[in-house]
Amino acid sequence: MDGGSIEQVARLARIEIDDESKLLFQAQLGAILEHFRVLGEVDLDGVEPLFHVGDPAGRTRHDEPEDGPPRDELIENAPRTRDGAFEVPRVIE
Repeated sequence: MDGGSIEQVARLARIEIDDESKLLFQAQLGAILEHFRVLGEVDLDGVEPLFHVGDPAGRTRHDEPEDGPPRDELIENAPRTRDGAFEVPRVIE
């Protein structure tokens, strides 16, 4: 992965990274992509697709409603609020 791709990912994530971090991320992402390339070479002929990694019976539970934290307590932790709600930056231009 080249430095331009790292800059594009950083721009899309809306984060600023310095040149040293860019080199680190470039190496890390390159290693991740290499792992995917190796996985792509695995012969899967005759292997049935897996629809659930674990036991699907163990995934279900009764859905019981619970009260969450008080709204005022949640709003206290927000960097910006407006009219009692979280204010977030616009993500759609």
